[in-house]
Amino acid sequence: MVKLSIIIPAYNEEEYIESTLLAIKNSGFQDVETIVVCNGCTDKTAIKARKYASKVIEYAQKGVSFARNQGAKEATGDKLIFLDADIIIDADVLKGIANSEYDIGVTFTKPNLDKFIAKTLMKLKNIIVPFTKTSTGLIFCNKKIFEKIKFSEGMDKHEDRKFIGDVSRIGKFGVARVYVINNMRRFEKKGYLNVGLYWIKDFFVSDKKEYEAVR
Repeated sequence: MVKLSIIIPAYNEEEYIESTLLAIKNSGFQDVETIVVCNGCTDKTAIKARKYASKVIEYAQKGVSFARNQGAKEATGDKLIFLDADIIIDADVLKGIANSEYDIGVTFTKPNLDKFIAKTLMKLKNIIVPFTKTSTGLIFCNKKIFEKIKFSEGMDKHEDRKFIGDVSRIGKFGVARVYVINNMRRFEKKGYLNVGLYWIKDFFVSDKKEYEAVR
């Protein structure tokens, strides 16, 4: 059986990390390890993560790319899953990734809220994901390929898109036909229209402005 290593970068995620880890534990998937990388945390993220994670690593340095790369160094799985700290996954997601033929991939997504606008936006995102090769909160890849291409730590944004694009040049990209549950807190905080417009602008126009980190 394929072993999976789930790497979760976490910056002050005490409110969400337990739910994310519990969902993995309750999935019943056997051959999986979870590695939480607390980068620059000033809250109780590490304390809560240690209840359920296979390993918790703490660094003073911030940066999601740094955290992902450090977590991958500790991973022992055949496939790596880079998961945002507030994304919920289940056994179907893990099985789908374990059985996937893709060297690099993402999943579809659905919202954690029963709102028409939330469901509509996530459906639209699912339509464009195969073409834009963007993350929905989860990226998976073969560990052997990751050893050749890692996340760019010097980037403030688009690091996931660059990573997927770089790996896609030497491996096969695809979307696993499973769904993660996306936390809609950014939309609720900033407004659905504002974040939606930001997505569009951010995809077509490169600039320095970005929303505050919430992962």
